[in-house]
Amino acid sequence: MVNALDTLSPNPILGPWDTIHSLTLTFVGEWEDSFDPAQSAFGRIPPNVTSLQLHLPEYNYMRETRDIPLHLPHSILERLTSFSISCDWDGNQLPMVLQHCVNVEDLKINFKNDTSCTWYDSDDDSTQEYIESGLVLPKLRTLCLQKARPWALNILRLLKTPILTSLALEFSQNEDDIYDHSFPKTLREFITERSGCEGTFRRLHLDSFECEEGVLKSAMRALPSITHLTLNYPKIHSSTRNWAPVILSELYASNFHDPSRLLPNLESLQLLNLDPMMHFSPSIYDVSYFLDSRRKFDKTKNWADEDVFIGPPDTLKELVMTFQETRRYSEHKLDLAPAFMSTYKAFALFLVNLAIPA
Repeated sequence: MVNALDTLSPNPILGPWDTIHSLTLTFVGEWEDSFDPAQSAFGRIPPNVTSLQLHLPEYNYMRETRDIPLHLPHSILERLTSFSISCDWDGNQLPMVLQHCVNVEDLKINFKNDTSCTWYDSDDDSTQEYIESGLVLPKLRTLCLQKARPWALNILRLLKTPILTSLALEFSQNEDDIYDHSFPKTLREFITERSGCEGTFRRLHLDSFECEEGVLKSAMRALPSITHLTLNYPKIHSSTRNWAPVILSELYASNFHDPSRLLPNLESLQLLNLDPMMHFSPSIYDVSYFLDSRRKFDKTKNWADEDVFIGPPDTLKELVMTFQETRRYSEHKLDLAPAFMSTYKAFALFLVNLAIPA
């Protein structure tokens, strides 16, 4: 293909292949690239590419991946501003490649539901070196980990991202992956201690995140700089039998007298694809508690009187809640019920007044 493109070029010095800025490479089946860097197919990557998507063959279809080298030219990696890699190999190819991505601003790593992440061996000398010195990505602003199992978070123990603004963790939908209180510790160490990017960090997206009760609350308390929070398909596992906690209860302090409010800079909250069986009825009341925790108001007057808000306007500007559609709920007519409409109007008034000075 490269040779064919070369013949079409009117300029013998710069062919059409060499002018490409964005490239996607997808490999399937057995790995056939040469062990000799001079003969590697990666040597034909156009020199002007700044955006690269690399999909490597799945580990299950390979004989042995630990010692397979990726001969990606350092000059190409150092030029990239956007890089996406899909890899579940058990060697150290991932950190070896990432160490040269010094100009990458947008990074996506797809772990392909890797069940072990054997590439991370804390006893290995090279891994220990990465842990101590760090894989510094000085220009990285957005980081996305896709199809991640719990072990994939070990990558955060290696990276240093001093100006990171957005982190997306898209977990595998596996019922056995329930995150405990080590999760907020991992986030805190990565954002505040290792990267020191709390001054720029603003957005957190968690997809298919399941955790024990209190874990999400601890994570939010550790990341006060967040302005945009998205939880897609979230699930909280209760420590109390026969009681299903509501997701919103994880986003405000249980003790309203606690001066350290959760998410003090939050501007946008999106709770997407909630389980209607777990969140439908209780969520109505938790919305009220959540909003009250954001900005208290005085209800001592008659209901006909206007609410009197206490304190300055809140930072929250957007609250979105969507639910998974089921046959039962897709056919319901609850939206037209008087009780529902009165509750809806009350919350609408609350939201309108939420950020308006009293």
